Amino acid sequence: MIQNKIQLVVFLGILSKASCDLDRIVLIGEPKTWTEAQSYCREKYTDLAMVQSDEDRAKLKEAANTVNFQSVAWIGFYRDTWRWSYQNTPISYVKWDLSQPDIPDTNEACGVVNKKGLWSDRNCTVQDYFFCQTDTQDTLQDKFLQVELSMNWHDAQIHCRTQYADLAAITDDTENTFLTNILSVKGQNDAWFGLYKIPLLWSDNSSVSLSSVKWGSGQPDNVNGNEDCVKISTEGLMADDSCSTPLPFYCRENTACEIHSQIRRRSGRICSDGGHREEDEGDPLGSGHGNHIQHKMERPT
Repeated sequence: MIQNKIQLVVFLGILSKASCDLDRIVLIGEPKTWTEAQSYCREKYTDLAMVQSDEDRAKLKEAANTVNFQSVAWIGFYRDTWRWSYQNTPISYVKWDLSQPDIPDTNEACGVVNKKGLWSDRNCTVQDYFFCQTDTQDTLQDKFLQVELSMNWHDAQIHCRTQYADLAAITDDTENTFLTNILSVKGQNDAWFGLYKIPLLWSDNSSVSLSSVKWGSGQPDNVNGNEDCVKISTEGLMADDSCSTPLPFYCRENTACEIHSQIRRRSGRICSDGGHREEDEGDPLGSGHGNHIQHKMERPT
């Protein structure tokens, strides 16, 4: 008899494990900025939701339909800002040329400075001369130097980091003019420096599959150059928006598949994820309330 009970518990546990949803999506109804939403999801769940497959879009739609939600909400997709290779520093000083940068946000891009002192983005695989910087800050002549070897941006970065400090990072007009004068004197049009941008990223650092994400018509458009976060419709179509816009948001939770099947003494029901739950006078497996999976509009407590 004892052996039969053990076998029953193991069998029910296997059924529960098979039905466990490892990756659920939860819709949070209270509008927050993208950064606030990210913090909330990381505190209460796992992170903002990643949506880049048909399965993900089905889970998102189920979460929305459950509460008849028909608007847009934040997910964990965002655009990284332009940065300097040196210490991975965000840029604060810019000298973009007219209509620059213009490479689509879904592509990697690297920066060049031209002999007029204006910057533009370019495919990182192009071969060109480049500017390095050293750790010596006494004078601009000591800090910056040009390497007249044709390399793509990534190889130039490796060279500068190996031989000096890094690719050049420009912080003001004086430094920008100094590099510009070097190009003018040598009769060169432009050269790589340390500016770079990587494509859109997921908040949880998951790999991005750009061929699997779905954008709405004309998206992403980055209106006014400040739409660095991504919202999504209930149909799974994405659009970029200002990260400061308050919106509902989707969280993702990785739930542990625990063996927590419960034999209800009153009803005789076995309770699995998403199943019917009642208060027991006892719990044969000691699992208490179990692992309750639900798709619902949740509000912060």
